[in-house]
Amino acid sequence: MDWNVECPLKCACYIGRLDTENFKQVMKIVNCTNAGLFLIPQNLSSSTEALIVSSNSIKDLNLPPRMRQLKYLDVSNNKVTTFDKQIQKLIQLRNLNLHSNFITTLRNGQFSGLKYLINLDLSKNKLRYIEKHAFGGLNYVQRLNLEDNNLNTLENQWFVGMPSLKWLYLSRNVLRELRSGVFDTSNHLDTISFTENKIRNIENNAFFGLEQLATLDLSNNNILSIPSKSFLKLPNLKKLNFDGNPIYRLVRETFCNLNVSVLSLSYMPHLSVIEEGAFANLTKLISLQLHDNQKLVFIDPNAFENIPSLRNLYIHNNRLRVLPHKIIQSLPSIKVCHFYSNLLHCDCNIDWMVNDILSKNHTSIMYDGAMLICYTPPSRYGLPIVSLPQTNQTQNCVPMTIPIYDKNYEVSIGEELRLECHATGVPEPNITWMLPNGSMLSQSIKYNRIEVKDKFILIVRHLQKSDSGLYACQATNSEGFDISETLVKVINKPIRIIALPSTLNYITITWNGTKYWSMISDYQIHYREAKSRVNYRIVHLSPYSRRYTFSNLKSYTSYEFCIVYVYSTEVYPVDCINATSGKALDYLPGITSVNTKAVAAVITIVVMIFILACAVMVVRKFKRRKSYNSTTDEEDTFVTTQIPLENVYQPNTYMCSSKTSLIRAQEQ
Repeated sequence: MDWNVECPLKCACYIGRLDTENFKQVMKIVNCTNAGLFLIPQNLSSSTEALIVSSNSIKDLNLPPRMRQLKYLDVSNNKVTTFDKQIQKLIQLRNLNLHSNFITTLRNGQFSGLKYLINLDLSKNKLRYIEKHAFGGLNYVQRLNLEDNNLNTLENQWFVGMPSLKWLYLSRNVLRELRSGVFDTSNHLDTISFTENKIRNIENNAFFGLEQLATLDLSNNNILSIPSKSFLKLPNLKKLNFDGNPIYRLVRETFCNLNVSVLSLSYMPHLSVIEEGAFANLTKLISLQLHDNQKLVFIDPNAFENIPSLRNLYIHNNRLRVLPHKIIQSLPSIKVCHFYSNLLHCDCNIDWMVNDILSKNHTSIMYDGAMLICYTPPSRYGLPIVSLPQTNQTQNCVPMTIPIYDKNYEVSIGEELRLECHATGVPEPNITWMLPNGSMLSQSIKYNRIEVKDKFILIVRHLQKSDSGLYACQATNSEGFDISETLVKVINKPIRIIALPSTLNYITITWNGTKYWSMISDYQIHYREAKSRVNYRIVHLSPYSRRYTFSNLKSYTSYEFCIVYVYSTEVYPVDCINATSGKALDYLPGITSVNTKAVAAVITIVVMIFILACAVMVVRKFKRRKSYNSTTDEEDTFVTTQIPLENVYQPNTYMCSSKTSLIRAQEQ
C-alpha cells in the first residue's frame, strides 16, 4: 500500500504488514536495507512506525528527533559502536534489533525511556561489560538476546529492571560459572539458553527464584557432573538439555524427583556408564534422549526406577553391547525404542528383541528392527537380528565382560590406577578381579592401597614398581566365564634435575615436571658426596618448589643429587645427577631456597643509593656555581692577584672562558 511521504534515497516507504519472528503488524514502514548508508537518514517522517536500516555501514546510532511513533527499529548488520540519548525518547518502541554490530559496553540507563519495549536483540556484538543498571526501566521486556558476545559473568542487578522477562538467550559467550542468586528476581523466566559457553561450575542456588522456568539448555559446556541439587529449585522445569558436556558417568539419583518431560543427554564425548538408579522417580518423563555417545558401553539393568510415563527412548548410535530386557520391563508406558547403530552382541540376551520384532500379536517397540545388526560373535557379524530364529523359552548363555579400560597402561609411580569392568550373561554373572601377584578379589573391599568398589571398580593407590603386571576382570556364571585383561607398567615420573652454573662453594639445582605431582604424597631430595657411602642428607619438597640452593659445600667437590618419591617405608629414585661445586666462600651453612623478594629488595636498595649519590653530586655542583656567581669585585681581584695567570687559563675546564674574560678586563 502506498504511503504518500517524502522517502529517503535508496529506501522504500510503504504501508504493509511487518512479519518477523517476534513482531507481526501492519505498519508505516521505511525500509533502507542494504542501501549503502553511513548515517541514519534524518529526513524521516515523524509518523514512521517501522524503520529498517539493516546491512549498511552505520557506526553511530543518531536518530532524527520527533520519532515518537516508532515501534520497530532494526539496525542489525551494521558497525554501530555507540548510540545517542535520542533513542531514549522512543517511548512507543516495541522491538529494537541491534544484532551483529560492534557494541562493547552498555552504560547505566542505556535504554531508559523505552518503557514499552518488548524485544531487545543485542546478539553477535562485542559486548564485554554491562553496567549493573544498563537495563533499568525495561519493565515490559519479555525477550532479551545476548548470544554471541564476550560476556564472562552475570550480574543479578541486570535482571532487576526487567520483571517481565520470559526468554533469555546467553549462548556462545564465555561464561565459566553460574553463581547463586543471579536470577532470584526473575520469577517470570520461561526459557534460558546457555549453550556453547565454558560453564564448569553451577552453584546449588544458581537457579533460585526461577519457579516458572520451563526450558533450560546447558548443552556444549564444560560441566563434569550433573548439579542435581540446583534443579530442585525448578518445580516447573519441562525440558532439560545437557548435550555435549564432558560427563563421564551418570551416578545413582543423578536425576531424581524432577518434573521434566523431555531430557537430553546426547553427544557426550566421555559418557561411558549409566549406574543403577541414575534415573529415579521421574514420574513425568516422556522422552529421553541418550544417543550418539560414542563411549557409552553399559547401562545398568536397574538404571530406571519409577519412570511410569516414559514413551520414547532414544539410545541409538552408542557402543552398547546389549539392551537388558529388564530395562524395557521397568518402563510400563514405553512405545518406541531406538537402538540401532550399536555394537550388538547376539547371544541369548537379544532373544526378547527377536521375539518382539517378529511377533504378530502386537506392535514392536523396537524402531526399525531391520536396522539392528549383530556385531559379535564373529559367526554372526553383520547379520540382522530379524534373520535369527525365534525362541519360546528362556535360554542361558555364557558371560561377556564389558571392560571400560584399554589393553595397555603406562602409569607414573605414586599415582592411582582405576579399572572398571561390567558383564552381561544369563544367569547374571559374578565379577572377580585378578592382580599381578595372583590375588583374586570378588567382593567390595578396601585394604591398604587396594579397593574394590561396588564389585565393578578396582582402585590401586600410590602405585609402586611392584604393581606392574597383568590385571584381569573375570565374569563367571553357570554357563562359563569370560576374561578381559590389561597390562600395566609403572614408570618413574617424567621429572628431570638440572644443575645451574656456579663458581662458588654452592650448587643450585632446578627441575621440571612438577605438574605430575598431583597424586604424590611425599617428594624429597637426597644428596651426598659422589661415590661416598655415608647416608644421604634429606630435604623435603613442597608441591610448589622448583629449585634449591645447597651452600657450605666443599670446594671443587662432586656431589650426587637425587629426587625420590617416598611412600610408607619405600623409597623410589626418580632422577639423579652429579654436580661439582666451585671455589669456597664464607656462606651461611645449610640449605636455602632462593628468595625472589629478598633479591628484589637488595636491587631496590642499590638503585636508591645510586640515585641518592647522583642527587648529592648535582646539588654540590649547583652550590659551587652559585658561590662563584655571588662573589664581589674585590674578592675577584684578590683571587686573581694571588693566582698566576697560567694556572687560571685552562681552556679545557668548564669555567675557563668566564674567568679569562674577567682577568683581561682587569688588565685593561
